[in-house]
Amino acid sequence: MVMQDIITQKKYNLPVINIITSNVSLNFIKSEQDDLPIPEHSGIFIEDQDFAMIARGMGVEAVTVTESDDLPAAFDKTVEVTKAGRPFLIDAKITDKRGLPVEELELHVENGKFVETINPGYNANGKLTHPDSVEEFFASYDGEELKPITYYFDKEGVVAD
Repeated sequence: MVMQDIITQKKYNLPVINIITSNVSLNFIKSEQDDLPIPEHSGIFIEDQDFAMIARGMGVEAVTVTESDDLPAAFDKTVEVTKAGRPFLIDAKITDKRGLPVEELELHVENGKFVETINPGYNANGKLTHPDSVEEFFASYDGEELKPITYYFDKEGVVAD
């Protein structure tokens, strides 16, 4: 999404839900740099923006959320507005923690079974702790309730050929 999308949504009364997970760093680039053998992060820290204010300036209703507990009310308002045929924006400034980098999960076949592992190049710069298991990897991103894909493969009887 780019901000110009918001004005188009307003112009055509498109009931689009926009959620921006904003922070003061370009975490997607920071995440990529975490996986490179470089000593320091470079060019990722930026000035904060108020995307809710920008959206309101374009005539779109919006809210800023800074606590997870405020999300239900924000989503209630989102549903109300989009059901009325209008776009809505949530500027979620809840965490600057790296999002779960699913691209670091690898699926292999060993002895006729699927095995899920973590890319050995994950955290090449040593800034993060390298987890020993997929479960530890999930937990390091507050995803303790997540299960490896192999769990679902086993549950559904998916086999490797």
